[in-house]
Amino acid sequence: MDLYKNRLVSGARDCQVKEWDVETGKCLKTFKHKDPILATRINDTYIVSSCERGIVKVWHIAMAQLVKEVPTAWSWPGAWWASTSDASWPTSTPSTCLQRPV
Repeated sequence: MDLYKNRLVSGARDCQVKEWDVETGKCLKTFKHKDPILATRINDTYIVSSCERGIVKVWHIAMAQLVKEVPTAWSWPGAWWASTSDASWPTSTPSTCLQRPV
């Protein structure tokens, strides 16, 4: 799960990523993977999610569509993220400046 302003993004074993309005409790959008979700991040423009197969997907929120899919080279499932104050992005090389949400 990740919280940004009044929106929450969640992912679950049902292979779905959901964007929620925190104030109303309503689901705003649903995005799908083929495998259970391990990690999610959200900002003004994108939702980024990773699944057990190690696939990282970048979703454009306003367009409600997948804009990028990144297969990882790691033998364990998950995703690494480079974070700034206004964005989080999947990366292909872990380093000390990256985070791995679980």
